[in-house]
Amino acid sequence: MAGRARGGAVQRLRRRQQDPSLGLPPESSITFESKPTALGNKLVDLCCWKYISPQTVQDLALVAMQDVCHVVNSFAPAAMLAEFGADGLAAKLLPGLSRMAKLGNSGKNKNHINRDLEKMMPSNYIPRDSFFLPLYLPGEGILQIEQTAIWPHELFSSMYHHNREAFDLRVCPGPDRLQEFWRSQSRHPNFKVLSHELRRRPGWMKKAVPLKTHGDQVPVTGVAKSWSESQDFVEWVSMVVHTM
Repeated sequence: MAGRARGGAVQRLRRRQQDPSLGLPPESSITFESKPTALGNKLVDLCCWKYISPQTVQDLALVAMQDVCHVVNSFAPAAMLAEFGADGLAAKLLPGLSRMAKLGNSGKNKNHINRDLEKMMPSNYIPRDSFFLPLYLPGEGILQIEQTAIWPHELFSSMYHHNREAFDLRVCPGPDRLQEFWRSQSRHPNFKVLSHELRRRPGWMKKAVPLKTHGDQVPVTGVAKSWSESQDFVEWVSMVVHTM
């Protein structure tokens, strides 16, 4: 039979602080880790896929760091607490999460959080193409304004080569799933009119990813006004993955 714990959590914590032999890690065992945390990676992933906002990333990271400070204050050696303080020691242990918590001046300037988060993100592998489009400005006439685009085929290629997990989750889990899909569509009327260019490619059933698109016009200025201006948005979704 396991021995019964004596006293409550607070009493056990105090005994642990007073007696290092009870499991309190010595100073030499505490290292300052610079690798990103699992929580930090998850927050960035959710933000990049638009499940949460950059402001939510900062808010959750700040709350997490507050919990870390409580743990550090309870278990860290007194000498290290005296040198760094609980906040400083927590920041040294989890620098990436600490930076997220401090985005936008620790949340005080919420309009700067997205900018600050982009600065701490690793460089991406998605090539961006710049070009000029004519834009009419009242009083200035037609100007050539530089625009930036990320072409879909380049995005897919980048995901495949540099973030295979995201590609499998969002685009295509594998050739077997593609073949299963195309076979299930063999009786569909549109199946017979597939592009001959597609059919000429060897093994196309294991390579062609079916996509569905949806377009919508959304007002961006003067919402609900007679002079409102709209912008066209087009989204794509793979037909061989489960949407969330």
